[in-house]
Amino acid sequence: MPRNKGYGSYRGRASFTDILRLIAIVLAVLVALAVALLIWGQQYIVFTDDGPQFRPPFFRSEDPDGSGSGEHFNIVDASSSQSQPDASQPEPEPEPEPVLLAAAVSLEAVADGSALQQVTQAGGNAVLLEMKNAQGKLGWPSEHSMAVQAGANYGEEIRAQLEALGQGDVPLIARFNCFQDHALAASESYAILSNSGYKWTDPDKIRWSSPTNPLVQDYLVNLMVELAELGVDEIVLENWGYPDEGNLNWIRVGDAYNPEQLDQIVESFLARARRALETYDVKLSVLVDPAVLSGENTLSGQTGAAIERWADRIWVRPGSPEDDLDALLAQAGISNSQERLVLVGNQLDFTAARPQAGLALVEPVG
Repeated sequence: MPRNKGYGSYRGRASFTDILRLIAIVLAVLVALAVALLIWGQQYIVFTDDGPQFRPPFFRSEDPDGSGSGEHFNIVDASSSQSQPDASQPEPEPEPEPVLLAAAVSLEAVADGSALQQVTQAGGNAVLLEMKNAQGKLGWPSEHSMAVQAGANYGEEIRAQLEALGQGDVPLIARFNCFQDHALAASESYAILSNSGYKWTDPDKIRWSSPTNPLVQDYLVNLMVELAELGVDEIVLENWGYPDEGNLNWIRVGDAYNPEQLDQIVESFLARARRALETYDVKLSVLVDPAVLSGENTLSGQTGAAIERWADRIWVRPGSPEDDLDALLAQAGISNSQERLVLVGNQLDFTAARPQAGLALVEPVG
């Protein structure tokens, strides 16, 4: 049988399945090309103020100066949504803490609501209140039984005003006279006694409670905690050691007054106060005589080592030229003295020099 020439066997028309297969192959090729283009082109995506733009190398223009180096683009990795920090820019420095300008006002100004106005008029930025004075009188109604027995409390009516000040934006600073306490030392149980058994008094005829007495220390520390709970921002301790003026040789030496242990007792008290205030946002500061910093005065038991360990700020009434204070603080082993120093005076000018040191006006301005 003759064979057909020039023809293959007849396969019929293309089926619908064949058409779908062809379309799938074409789509797969297009997707592969798109992925390859995206991977290659992402390095040429430029983010401008008008949005993302695609700028391949062959679209770059020559530099205007004719250097031929081409236009410089900020190339952004499209795979990252986080912008990278500019390592060439220095970290911004934190703003320094405002210099303390504390103006003293009376408790009567707190009671009548004029305290903040008086501080502002004086150019201050902090309220300074005498919350425990040399007579032992308190500037608030304490709940401690020893304060009640000594008749030391202020009237209950001032509590609301003190709490309002403590919750305000203006720092509230409490002056706190520790062991010079005429009211508490009316009891022989708490007083420093003379050789003849009388309650010893200083040149101002004020009695002192004994720093050696643990009940006296408990009392003072509990009062500080009450102040912290009222919202006080800083407590400045005054006379936080033994007396260093007057007829000290009249003081009875013994368990209540051992000249060999004065500094140990005083530092122990300061440490107790610091630990009791650890859970509160309050500074514990001390008022100190320059003679203590120089080491000339060792009678009070106050030392530079105790101040360095336990005090946040050092308040000083300059007893020598101001320029000597830096040297005295260094001699006492006080670190960061410029940030911790507060100068105290009766008529300080808040615009005075030495801006790194705080200033405190201790006489009421009203």
